[in-house]
Amino acid sequence: MVRIMNAFERMNEYIDSIANDKLVADFDTYRIILLTFSLSIISTFSYAILHFFNHTTVLYYSDVILCCSSIFSLFVALKFPQKAQSVMFLFLIFLNLNIAFKHAITPPDNIANIIWFPLFLLAAAITLNKKNAAIVSIVSFFFYFASSIIKTNEYFSAFHIEPGNTSIFNLVSIALVSTTIVGAILFIVNKMKLSKLELKNQIEQTLKNRQNSSILLSLVTHDIANSITVIDGFLKEVDPKDLKKKELNRKFLLKVHNHSEVISKIIRQVREMQKSPSESMSVTLKPTNITTCTQLALSHALEACEKKNISLIFSSSIDKNTHVVAEQNTLINNVIMNLLVNAIKFSFQNSKIDVDLREDENGILLSVKDYGVGIPPEILSNIFHRNRPTSRKGTQGEKGTGLGMPIVKNFIDMYEAKINISTLPQLKEGQGGTTIEVLFKRDSLENNKEIIDLYQKIPIIPA
Repeated sequence: MVRIMNAFERMNEYIDSIANDKLVADFDTYRIILLTFSLSIISTFSYAILHFFNHTTVLYYSDVILCCSSIFSLFVALKFPQKAQSVMFLFLIFLNLNIAFKHAITPPDNIANIIWFPLFLLAAAITLNKKNAAIVSIVSFFFYFASSIIKTNEYFSAFHIEPGNTSIFNLVSIALVSTTIVGAILFIVNKMKLSKLELKNQIEQTLKNRQNSSILLSLVTHDIANSITVIDGFLKEVDPKDLKKKELNRKFLLKVHNHSEVISKIIRQVREMQKSPSESMSVTLKPTNITTCTQLALSHALEACEKKNISLIFSSSIDKNTHVVAEQNTLINNVIMNLLVNAIKFSFQNSKIDVDLREDENGILLSVKDYGVGIPPEILSNIFHRNRPTSRKGTQGEKGTGLGMPIVKNFIDMYEAKINISTLPQLKEGQGGTTIEVLFKRDSLENNKEIIDLYQKIPIIPA
């Protein structure tokens, strides 16, 4: 019994693995096909035993042949899932022929075979396409009427085989058919409930997405409109004919360029936000060198720091080959860079930003600490919500979108990492600021060669 249970468990695991096969378009239909073959094996095996003990050789061999064909069909469907419907079509044709033959050679009072015909029609309607289902239906009706004519015709009565106790066969057939019908009804009811629940969830998700898109659109259009207004104002001040205003024109055009970059940044971040929350974008998690990624992000942020004369101070107490569970490109561009951009934006001129990598009992900790204005409580509580207005100006009037931290949180969740933010308002110089800590899961595959280690190529920023 234990071996049988283990065999069924292994078969179920194999069937579940097939569910991911792109060749199986409808996995529920595939399960019904396998269930039909299994039911046929059980039924024909039961009938074969009854016929064996009743010494009805012809019916016994007929059931043995049908049982073997059922086992073969099940094997083919498991081995070649993409051929399951074709196998089902041929199996139903053969099954109809076999049942019709047995129905024709048994006495008129024996209905053990004929009650299976409605199930053939049901199985064909559920598992086959319209054309093949229609063919099976026509064949079923033809075999039914032909076998019934032969069964009741007195000229063929001499060929009738008495299978034994007719009532026993009828009861066994009724029990098997009833069980099958009840199972089919329960399956259909459960399928309808799941479809209704899925439809309800889709409607709720659609309404939620529509609301989110509306809020996001209002926030984005507001920020873009502000930048366009500023650009328009500066362009009106530019006078290319007045050579005396050459330096002033250059400053105006520089302002226009800066605000056009703000608009480009908004568009890029909106595109990212449209991908990540809906999970239409996925990342492949790999062992990722956290030191390399941090150093690359720091090198990208140097130019922005120079504009405000901010010192980037990097320290690390971990091995340079330490890897974490992440994805290199998104970790650099969407996580660490967003943290650094925010730290620079809200830092005062001539201040510093501390970036630290260290061991933690639960993984590897990345810390980004600035000594700027801090985060107000009302913004901190909504900082990861993309639909709440969290955008604010930096210490030198830098504009943002309010989408940076929601993007960070999306990718942090994908990495199965954790993020924590602590902040204090800047009351005195050098006191206060914001510290953001990200706890990554350590990956032990230190020798993974898929990640290009650029550690030696990047200059370390001294403490």
